[in-house]
Amino acid sequence: MNYEEKCIRCNDSTLFEYFHNETSLSLKDKHVFDRSISEAFDNNLFLNELLNVKKRKIKNNENKINLDNFMEDIEIEKIFSKRKSCRVFKNQIIDIGIFSGIFKMGYSMNSDNRITIPSAGGLYPIKLMVIVNNISEIDSGIYEYDPTNCSLYPLSKMFAMQDYKKITSSGTLTENAAFSIHFLGDPRLTCYKYQDRGYRFLNIECGHIAQNISLASTYLNVGSICSGGFLDGQFIDFLDSKLGIDYSPVTARLYCAVIAK
Repeated sequence: MNYEEKCIRCNDSTLFEYFHNETSLSLKDKHVFDRSISEAFDNNLFLNELLNVKKRKIKNNENKINLDNFMEDIEIEKIFSKRKSCRVFKNQIIDIGIFSGIFKMGYSMNSDNRITIPSAGGLYPIKLMVIVNNISEIDSGIYEYDPTNCSLYPLSKMFAMQDYKKITSSGTLTENAAFSIHFLGDPRLTCYKYQDRGYRFLNIECGHIAQNISLASTYLNVGSICSGGFLDGQFIDFLDSKLGIDYSPVTARLYCAVIAK
């Protein structure tokens, strides 16, 4: 089965691989990414347009239907409204019951024996690598999470907080993290079925998982933040060096969630 034959070719690779590689961050070029962010917030044209977007109103609002008028006061609405990104953590231990609840609610099998997030074609190509730093009753280290039985599988106890510098450009977010979740995707089956468009589906699926985990954390009164400031290739290389796992050359690091009290 050759997924490459079904995808568009671009510079000796598939289109989705080309896009992924060209938008990846590394220690060598992350300063370009950081500078772009800083320049945006130093640019008055950008700030004015950002303000205009936030103020933008839909024309012809005389016949609008205010859906708030039909909303019943239900508990889950309070969780949605409380969800926010947390950037300051207190380096406190998280109880294993809360830790388990985040995964059980966020990404696991439900009572109908279905995983709690949608996946294109039911392929579920996303792996969650969990780095545990400060969870009661669980040793620090690197684990892989299996949503089909809501279980962690230990891969390595060799992880120190300073190792975050090797895998992320957002060190201030991880220095007090109780744990972090790293999303890996193998696009081969998805892109064989859906061609290059399958790469979009991988990223959409990451969004489903991350939002569920974020909402579960909010419900359990634990701070969380989802970050795109990770170092793509370095993380795969880091896992290879620590675990000795030979990942597929097209395995992509797609997202990261950091959770702490």
